[in-house]
Amino acid sequence: MTKEEIKTIETAMLEEHRRDLEALERLKRFVPDAAPKGSGSHKTHSVVEEEGDSGADASLRDKVAEVLSAEPVKCWTAQKVLDRLIELNFPLGSKKPKNGVSVALGVWVKRGKAHIYRKGSGRRPHVYRWGPKAPQNTLFTTKEASSRTA
Repeated sequence: MTKEEIKTIETAMLEEHRRDLEALERLKRFVPDAAPKGSGSHKTHSVVEEEGDSGADASLRDKVAEVLSAEPVKCWTAQKVLDRLIELNFPLGSKKPKNGVSVALGVWVKRGKAHIYRKGSGRRPHVYRWGPKAPQNTLFTTKEASSRTA
């Protein structure tokens, strides 16, 4: 090989390497932890995240848990929780914070820390309570219970 051929191969490899680096930078925009600060890239979130989360989502979840656990016998809707967060001057950084509160409530229900006290339908929202759902007395059915009392 001549020096010219080596120089041509080197130039081609450097160009290919530069394109690979550019492609890698484009891919990094979709990975939340690898995106450079201020890159304007969007974050991808799953609806229900795991226990070890950090950031605004985790702090909203934690604050929702704090609000509900402070009054465990009180019935809460997403709007009531949002109103309490606003009273507490909690920073709500989204356009529709009620949606974030609803997701946080759903996370706590899924994890068994809260339960749906009354299922909503149509314009009626779900009503939540803190703590596990109370077990129903399934010892007797209503028919058996009425026959025992008669």
